[in-house]
Amino acid sequence: ILGSGPITKGLDQEGFTTLKNTLNEAISHRFGGAFVYVSNDGKSGLFGASVNTGMKDTIGFGMGTALAFGHIDQDGNLNERILSEGGSVTIDMNPNGWLHTWTGVPGVLQRYLSQWAVVLQAEALKIAEVEAADRQDKAKVVGEMLVAGDERAKTIFENIGRYVATAIDELSYFGMKNVVLFGGVVSGRSAEVIRDTAQRILEEEYPEHKVNIVITPEPQYGGTIGAAQLANAAYRERSEGGAKLSEKSSQQAQAP
Repeated sequence: ILGSGPITKGLDQEGFTTLKNTLNEAISHRFGGAFVYVSNDGKSGLFGASVNTGMKDTIGFGMGTALAFGHIDQDGNLNERILSEGGSVTIDMNPNGWLHTWTGVPGVLQRYLSQWAVVLQAEALKIAEVEAADRQDKAKVVGEMLVAGDERAKTIFENIGRYVATAIDELSYFGMKNVVLFGGVVSGRSAEVIRDTAQRILEEEYPEHKVNIVITPEPQYGGTIGAAQLANAAYRERSEGGAKLSEKSSQQAQAP
């Protein structure tokens, strides 16, 4: 929740700070004093990926119902100086590009690196199986069509691979050497198509970016696993009275 979104929309700085500083206490109270750590989903997912792979100099895209984002610096530290709202970054300058679901800004990553990109493309192609599916199942249907060899589904995920490459170029000021992808959109066969397409486009069109694209193990649960590891690290920090989490390498964390 450390960022902007429906929960914090309309809050002034004082209200946001109060929410940020007391939400964990309120939840802890309701659960009998259990330790509660509140963080951004992108930071959690990327922290977990960094712990499990040992990667530094990394940005992460959590490609699920929306987009999660995070950054691990060259020392392996979680970057706490940014809001991690990568979904608000613009990659499509077309004024008729897909609109952010609640800000209304066109062409932003929230729509292009999430299930929205799968569904909106499928609907534009008028794929009957997708139109007949319930909203929550539409992206899953496209994934199943990909496995079955449907060329339309393959094109959809190849386009998302291009969006990933474009996003990497747009965010290259982070100087990252690795990009981690996690979330439901990059599960199974779709992960291979998106990763391979993005890597090829980087090599052909953005050769100045020497970036390695990695899919996390268990991509659907990357954010959940990372959140548990991040909370565990924060709990140990509190117990040991150590430095702030942002000053501690993710390489020191252990899975709970």
